[in-house]
This record gives sequence, structure tokens and C-alpha cells, in this order.
Amino acid sequence: MLSPAYFIMIGFYATLLMYVGSGPAWNETTRINSLNCRENWIFNLLYVNNYFNVERICVMQSWYLAADMQLFLLAPLVLYPLWRWPTAGKLLTAGVLILSVVPPMATIFFKQYPGIYLLSSREDKIAEYMQYVYIPTHNRISAYLIGLILSFVLDQIRHREIALSRVSKLHQVNQVRYEFL
Repeated sequence: MLSPAYFIMIGFYATLLMYVGSGPAWNETTRINSLNCRENWIFNLLYVNNYFNVERICVMQSWYLAADMQLFLLAPLVLYPLWRWPTAGKLLTAGVLILSVVPPMATIFFKQYPGIYLLSSREDKIAEYMQYVYIPTHNRISAYLIGLILSFVLDQIRHREIALSRVSKLHQVNQVRYEFL
């Protein structure tokens, strides 16, 4: 389980991080991280830090843990219908996949962001892009959903014997010959 180690890391950032190093920018950067963790630790523990106080996030890379946990908790809403009612589940999953493209598209369109993450942009624009496009879970659902669909399909065909076409069989035989030589 990742959560206990994650919670210890948040505690470390909030309390001891400032005292374990030194350097010209150490106090400036670690003080901000430590302060952010002291003020926003509860959002991290609840795995919602990618939606609340994102501009003052505790442990910068933790937004991904929050998004992943949220998607993990939502996965049964897709997988159970696929398992229990395959036809309706496939329709539901296709509908959710199509709809999952709308939030990032709308955010990018209405806020007039570039379609891709550009490091050459101004720093304030990068921070804004991260907060509204890159970090929120609802903008990441489509990729996660494709992974769920693939895992479901692979599970369904795991015990089936798959018949290969004559062309595929010939290609496999030729591959084996080349590898043997």
C-alpha cells in the first residue's frame, strides 16, 4: 500500500524537510513546500489535492497520486457493468469514453490554451495550464478508460484459443526461421 508511505512523506515535508539540507536557495524553496504541506495536508490525505489549492500544492508530484486514486475509485462504475451486462456495459463505456474528451477540449478551447503542454510559454501561463488542463482528474479520464478497456478485453480473451490466418501463420514460421539462423 502506498498511502502509509505517502502520509509519512507529507508529515516529513510539513515538519522536518527544512532542517535536512542547506544551500543558497534551500530555505526559500523548502520553506514554501513546508508551509504548503502544513496548510494543505488534509487535501493530500483525502486524495483531492489536485482540485483544492492546486497553486499551493503539498509535494508537487502528489497531484498524480490523487488523480490515480480518484480514477481507481471510479473504475468499478465502468468495470461492473462490463462484467455484469456486457452489451449495456460496452455502450456505457463507449459513451463515457466519448464524453471524457469534452472537458479537456472545452477547457483548452474556452481558456484559449495551446493544445499541447508548451515549456516555452510564460511561467504564469504554464502554471495556469497545469492547474486547469494537466492536473485535474476529469481531463485524464480518457487515457485511464482506454487502459481499463484494454485490460477488460485481455481478460476476456485470456482463455480463448485465437485462430490465426494463413498469412499470420506463415509470417510466424518465417520469424522463427530467421531467429533460429
